[in-house]
Amino acid sequence: MNQFHNPEHERLAKTAVDPQRVLPGENLQSRDPEDAVHWIRVYEELAGFKEHMLADMEAELPDLPAVAASEVRGLDITIIRQQLDRYLMRLDYWQRRLRELPAERQAVQRA
Repeated sequence: MNQFHNPEHERLAKTAVDPQRVLPGENLQSRDPEDAVHWIRVYEELAGFKEHMLADMEAELPDLPAVAASEVRGLDITIIRQQLDRYLMRLDYWQRRLRELPAERQAVQRA
C-alpha cells in the first residue's frame, strides 16, 4: 500500500531527496564567480540548518516513546541526512567550480 494519501505529498518527498535536484535559479554551467560565491553561501546556510535540525532531533530522541523514536530515527533523520548530503555535495561542487575559474575572474570573490 502506498504510504502517501496525496500524490503531491509523494512528489514532494521524492523531490526532497533527489540528489540531482538544483535550486531555483541555480545554473550548474555558470562560469561566473559571483554565481559560485552566491551558491556557496546558500549551500553553507542550508547545510548548517540541516545540521542544527539533526542535532536537535538526536538530542530529543531519548525523551520520545520508543515507537516515536524509531519513526524519527528511521524516517525523519534519514531524510534530513539525505538532504544534508545533497547540500554538502552541491557545496563541494560550487567550491571546486570557483577554484577552477580563471584567476582574473576570481578577483570578484575577493572584492
